Amino acid sequence: MAGTYQSRGKQSEKGMFLRWFSIYTALFLGLAFFVWQPFAKENRSMIWGYDGLYQTYATMVYYSNYWKNVLKNLFSGHPSLPMVDASVGLGFDVFTSLNHYGFGDPLETLSLFFSEENMEICYGILVVLRYYLSGLSFGIYCLWMGKREIPVLAGAFSYAFCGYALYAGVRHPYFINSMIYLPLMCLGAEQVLRKKRGYLLSVMTGIAACSNFYFLYMLTILTLLYAVTRFVVLYQEDWKENLLGRFLAGCGWYLLGIGLGAVFLLPNILAFFGNARSGIVSGFDNTWFAYPSEFYWEMLKGYLFPEYSARYWCVLGYPPMVLLGILLLLRRKKKTQEASWLGAWLLILSLILWIPLGGYVMNGFSYVSHRWIYGYSFCMALVVVFSIERMETSVRAERVFYAVILLIGCLLYQAQQKNLTELPGLLAAFAISAAALFLLPRAGKALPKGRRALFQSVMLGCVIASAASSSRALYGREGEFYTSEFQPSRTAWENMSQPAEVQMRAEMAGSSFYRVEGDTITHSNYGMLHQINGTNPFFSIVSHDVYSYMKTMENPDAKFPNWYNGMGDRAAMMSAASVRYFAVKADSSMEAPFGYEKVEETEDGVLYESPYAMPLGYTYSTIMDEETWNTLPAIRKQQALMQAAAVQSARDGMESGQDTKRDGRNDILYEETLLSHTVSSIENITWNTKTGEFTVGEGGGTLVLEFEGAENAETYVRVCGFDTDGSGQELIYFFVGNGESEAKKIYAASDLSVWNGEFKDYLVAVGNGSRVCRKAELRFPFAGKFHLKNLEVYSLPMASYASQAQERKQESLDTELKGNRIEGTISVSEDKFLCISLPYSAGWSAKVDGEMVPVKRCNGMFFGVFLEKGNHMITFSYRTPGIAAGAGLSLLSFFVLAGLWIWQVQGTKSRKNRMASGSKSAGRRGVSRGRAKTAESRQQGETKDESSGFGNGEKKRGRSRGREGDRKQKINSRIYER
Repeated sequence: MAGTYQSRGKQSEKGMFLRWFSIYTALFLGLAFFVWQPFAKENRSMIWGYDGLYQTYATMVYYSNYWKNVLKNLFSGHPSLPMVDASVGLGFDVFTSLNHYGFGDPLETLSLFFSEENMEICYGILVVLRYYLSGLSFGIYCLWMGKREIPVLAGAFSYAFCGYALYAGVRHPYFINSMIYLPLMCLGAEQVLRKKRGYLLSVMTGIAACSNFYFLYMLTILTLLYAVTRFVVLYQEDWKENLLGRFLAGCGWYLLGIGLGAVFLLPNILAFFGNARSGIVSGFDNTWFAYPSEFYWEMLKGYLFPEYSARYWCVLGYPPMVLLGILLLLRRKKKTQEASWLGAWLLILSLILWIPLGGYVMNGFSYVSHRWIYGYSFCMALVVVFSIERMETSVRAERVFYAVILLIGCLLYQAQQKNLTELPGLLAAFAISAAALFLLPRAGKALPKGRRALFQSVMLGCVIASAASSSRALYGREGEFYTSEFQPSRTAWENMSQPAEVQMRAEMAGSSFYRVEGDTITHSNYGMLHQINGTNPFFSIVSHDVYSYMKTMENPDAKFPNWYNGMGDRAAMMSAASVRYFAVKADSSMEAPFGYEKVEETEDGVLYESPYAMPLGYTYSTIMDEETWNTLPAIRKQQALMQAAAVQSARDGMESGQDTKRDGRNDILYEETLLSHTVSSIENITWNTKTGEFTVGEGGGTLVLEFEGAENAETYVRVCGFDTDGSGQELIYFFVGNGESEAKKIYAASDLSVWNGEFKDYLVAVGNGSRVCRKAELRFPFAGKFHLKNLEVYSLPMASYASQAQERKQESLDTELKGNRIEGTISVSEDKFLCISLPYSAGWSAKVDGEMVPVKRCNGMFFGVFLEKGNHMITFSYRTPGIAAGAGLSLLSFFVLAGLWIWQVQGTKSRKNRMASGSKSAGRRGVSRGRAKTAESRQQGETKDESSGFGNGEKKRGRSRGREGDRKQKINSRIYER
């Protein structure tokens, strides 16, 4: 502990902290039992049923298995660090795809001690542990700043169980990490401002950089705002002399922390700039300086009452003492420096919260979101501490006024409730707080120690009651019943093992490289738990190349820019992506795509295999420029996939020696036929085909198309220009099928949706060629006014598909991805282009016969190299872009930080040795002088402000300033604790 504890007698700082720590731990365990009791009562785990299961839980299981294998290989003498994995998405980078969900979080190391089947237990432990650590870090900050123990306890529980924490901590557990880091980063900044070493700032910045760069961005802004407001308080009229020095010192320690975390941070920043969701989501639908009026009403209620609408991630929820603190901050008389600083910081953060532009900036200029609101909750928790400490010195008239305000707030909230028994804990907190203010004796004077402790304990009890009541309003059946969205206990591993693709994995074992697709549209990322190469990635960081490919192919299985269900059951797309298997549940009504034949049927499901699926590497003798390929309609793009490689800068490749390669613009066979169709049935739908106005009535509607299909041909319905804008619906889905087998579920988002509304056209396979398809059905379950430009029906003969596939496979690289390498031999009869069916990345490099060759993007999202006629040894190697530079920077920063620490320790030892030597030689005179200096030091210490603007010693600081003569002494009296 680095601070001083005023009015704490001779008891050591360490002992005082241990006492606070013990009380905090005991109270936390008791409150935690009550807060999360609804989960146990409803037999629910803390794994949210969507992102929590498919992203956070899946990453935790993968993280555990990954590092266990790394350690196993290390101890066996075969060290390896896989950076790319075919089972992660479509073959995504491990570090950049999973970092957002805790892959760089130190707390995740706990998962190494749990098996896959018991990982759910670890998940729950880490959820509770994060809440505990957030309150603990708040306590460390406040105790260092010289605050009293009981008010700090109240602030810690206000912070750890604020509305944001209760809502986000179980929904996205890694969101709580920033609540742990922020108080410690602010404390580190405080130490730098006080001209102390910034080790804490560097270390916490490094941990935050490793954990999640998205939240590091917010933490940086919040810490900077904290430092600016604190600097003004600490230096006041002397700010000019100290501004540059403190700024450079803060930047230096912060950048040293950035260097510590660069091994994770740099690769993820590079990945972010190529992310599918960056730059494509829309802005705000109102003005940039005002929200809709109903949002402000929700926000106002959210300050004191449980309000969990969570629009723009604005979730507040604080105890009644927040209102008292705000009123105390606003009073004009006896304005203290503590009140001035805290009020200024609160005002700045409030403006960011109240104005949409603030949410836009804090969310990285992407869209309006207040995921930074944990920083606001940190400030509010400090207001709670401030209110409890200052309330005892207020005059009786003020206390009566504050009590009346609390009672009015209590009555207003109760008036909204349908049941008088709702949230009795919150109402009790208001009532008891008001009664305590009425009964508080000795107006305008500090209370005796015992009475002060009693008053503060009552306030602490009200904070705990408020937190418990707020949690019940969110989790319990009498409230939002949030627990209903979470996985039933002990089912997470079973749930991720349910898909037919997983159940049939034994039948697929032993094959060379393959992917599998199926009827699983509600599960994602199960492949990386079972080492299965699937086609359904769901991550926040997904390459923009993947999204562009899915969009330009009008793939209806693209739910969002970062979430895909497959390749749309379209034979050409599946073949090009090496999807060899198709698995469905035994009772599934889904038809297998063209070319897939049944090879296995068990009680777990049915497995189909296609002879037309490509191996990992396949070749083309015809190429076309990527720009030309992009001009083709989607149905022609997929035909071109089977005949020519669409290569990035293809002409550059030809000019470099591949003279026999042909420009494929005129060599591609396109066979699709646009079929005439009629709308044979339309129920509860009005469609103006001229204007595109498409209205669906209440309860949904259905539209049926009829047409003359063809034998041995895929049948497609193209939904053209479907738009939800103007409907009031941000996100909807609809179904397209043939009316007999399972329909395709298609998601459509508004242009103003954070999920991106750029998808307007969908090419849907409604017939697989096994029989003649003559009908298509479109079903819309959502009512509203939409826009539909047109519907088109295509027949695509598949007679030439088999020969095209065999030609691609004839001279191929039939190998697998092992570690970070793809190796194999290939013989080509002419100059060709080798395509690898893994997503393109700048991290891939290639050698042909030992010589480096350029890697080209191919077919929209894959990659490959040009080959000359003959036999070749091919090696592809992968390294996460930026990881080498990041690792070097992290290592250098570690040595710099260690060197500074060693230098300081050695300097301290040297000073102690000199002091000891001087004392010994001086004899009694030295001892006497030392005692005199100690007495003088103690006398001066009593005159200093305990916390430089955040404590209780301001009158004493004023007397100290009067006795100090020069500017330097005045600065030191505000800066130094000891």
